[in-house]
Amino acid sequence: MAVVSYSGAESVPRYHFDWALGDHRVRDAVGFDLPDDAAARAHAEAEIRELLETTMGKRLGKDCAIEVCDASRHKLFKVSCKDV
Repeated sequence: MAVVSYSGAESVPRYHFDWALGDHRVRDAVGFDLPDDAAARAHAEAEIRELLETTMGKRLGKDCAIEVCDASRHKLFKVSCKDV
């Protein structure tokens, strides 16, 4: 899904990756420009794999997830640590 800017040029959509880490939530205030939902899902999965390799990730186990939201902060989908 490409977004058309006011200049008429296509731009890539912005995605936000909000973390759910046990009882804690971390909101992504900046986000990333990515070409589509598939790229956003791949980004979320890579972030989760990276987290699971850390000490904190090992302590969390599978009790974490990333909620992927669009630029308007509407939740598009969730990627759980259990899924990676």
